[in-house]
Amino acid sequence: MTVKEKRWGVKPNAIFNLSLFLAAAALSLTAEKVEIEAQHFYFGLFLFWLFSILYNHLQTWTKTGKLNIEYGISYGLAFVLFAGPYGVFLYQVVYRTSVYLLRKIKNEKRSDSVIDTLYNIGAFTLSNVAGYYLFYAFIPYFTPFPFGFWLLILLLNGITMYISDLTLLTLLYLEKSIQTRQAAWAFLKDRSILDLWKTGFTNALLFVFLIEGRWESLIALFMLNYIVSRSFVLKSQNMQDKLERNQFEEMAYTDFLTGARNRAFMDKQMGQPKLYDAPFGVVVCDIDQFKKVNDTFNHAVGDTVIIHFAKLLQNHLAKDDCLFRTGGEEFTLFIRNRNYDGVKELVESLRLEVERSFVKAEFKGEPQHISYTASFGLFYKRFTDHTSIEKGHTYADDLLFDSKRTGRNRVTAEDGS
Repeated sequence: MTVKEKRWGVKPNAIFNLSLFLAAAALSLTAEKVEIEAQHFYFGLFLFWLFSILYNHLQTWTKTGKLNIEYGISYGLAFVLFAGPYGVFLYQVVYRTSVYLLRKIKNEKRSDSVIDTLYNIGAFTLSNVAGYYLFYAFIPYFTPFPFGFWLLILLLNGITMYISDLTLLTLLYLEKSIQTRQAAWAFLKDRSILDLWKTGFTNALLFVFLIEGRWESLIALFMLNYIVSRSFVLKSQNMQDKLERNQFEEMAYTDFLTGARNRAFMDKQMGQPKLYDAPFGVVVCDIDQFKKVNDTFNHAVGDTVIIHFAKLLQNHLAKDDCLFRTGGEEFTLFIRNRNYDGVKELVESLRLEVERSFVKAEFKGEPQHISYTASFGLFYKRFTDHTSIEKGHTYADDLLFDSKRTGRNRVTAEDGS
């Protein structure tokens, strides 16, 4: 997990970031250097740098307060166990500086500042150095047990990651992005156990391959991790793209006021083959004398009445029925899996429910109880294609007009089957 700060002028955490870097440099440069053949060390450093750069575009981002937090692949534990504190410090300097320069060259919006780079070098070096000292302190106690080495690496991987998280949490606190214990705990526990295990086992294998000089195996493991990680990122992106497309489609087919489907969705539904397998009722209905509601009160109260009407209709429909808002106060229903008498009975019950109900609203600071009625036109038939449903909708609309013409607050129905 790395961090990038938004540029807000003078940064209150700059001293903290610089202190981390200086502490990491002092600790690494004064620590006893691990005896490694130079060619062995530099080739290992090159491979870790190369694949770290390759992995860099697989990072994911989240925003917490003023900070952009970057989540990525970290195999520094393997390198510190191989090369010691000085080696991992050198690796972090080379890697983080390379990322800084590459993003500056590409002019990326999320490019690091120098102070960001110092934070990343310092924080990751210190957490990995802690893992280094803990490993060589406890390995004698783990070695006698089966899989003791692997278990210790898994534990240390979790410890180093949480040390890194605590460092970042301190930075978030200084930035006032996290101020409560609950928020801090939520941040710390936001770690995937499976990711910890995957990274721990990979660090263990990388360390073994480094010690034994098994370069082909090390490269193959890096490539395997890259392929798996890239596949996961692409799959996540595809799922996100699909989710966004579905959300946009949902918005395009949904009436913003009532949450009912709109006329565009009704036109789409008319093309569904399932509508042609049995007769069903097309019902067109609207609120009687709705203009009087708007004139007596206001459009906000009128919207409340429309929402009430839509909810009442929706509450009486079955799973396979459909409700569409096809005009200002006009709605259309497709009622399926009932015979003509059943549909007519349902529509009549809707009319009575509207007549007996009232809407609670507020007008000029006073509570209002508004009664209203609705008229319905029902046309029942087996429809054979999109065109015949459109005609059925027109017939139902004509029947609604008959209900209005003959007194309102009534159902006019026709069995066209």
